[in-house]
Amino acid sequence: MSAAKTPDLDALKKKISNKGMHISDVAEAMGIDKAVLRSRFDGDSEFMVSEIYRLADVLELSDAEKCSIFFGKVELNSTKWK
Repeated sequence: MSAAKTPDLDALKKKISNKGMHISDVAEAMGIDKAVLRSRFDGDSEFMVSEIYRLADVLELSDAEKCSIFFGKVELNSTKWK
């Protein structure tokens, strides 16, 4: 069994900073306690899928950024499922 990919926390912190926000601002916008978000950034607990979606909305992350930050390098293309 392979280990889960650790989110690129440096990239997340940079996005937060670029938006002129702090962890407490992001937590409030996400509707979660600051301590919960801090525990995610400290690596004490993992992000839940719902938190990833809310965080992506708050930070206005593109699909490519979401994939890169949370799942590693993933190439997105316009190929449709058949």
